[in-house]
Amino acid sequence: MGDVYHALTVLNRTMNLGLSGDKLLAAEIKFKYALANRPVDATSATELAEGYETVVSLKPRERKLTLKELAHFAREDETGETFKNPDEIDAEVDKALE
Repeated sequence: MGDVYHALTVLNRTMNLGLSGDKLLAAEIKFKYALANRPVDATSATELAEGYETVVSLKPRERKLTLKELAHFAREDETGETFKNPDEIDAEVDKALE
């Protein structure tokens, strides 16, 4: 498992979300799918998850942002378009794990 899965596991424990490993895997796949925007060599979220890994690094921002600014961006992002219905990805992951 990669950095994103590890981060989701920490978030799961920290917030007492009680998510199963399969749910965390599905969340990682959704994150990868959104990050990839439009995968070039993958025709599905499952192919993307199986064929690619997410490598995470931290770097200083060009301009420091306040938490208020970050919250504003997060709210904007929540209302943005997703590339695939999250329920479709859940169904795809469930089918692949059978």
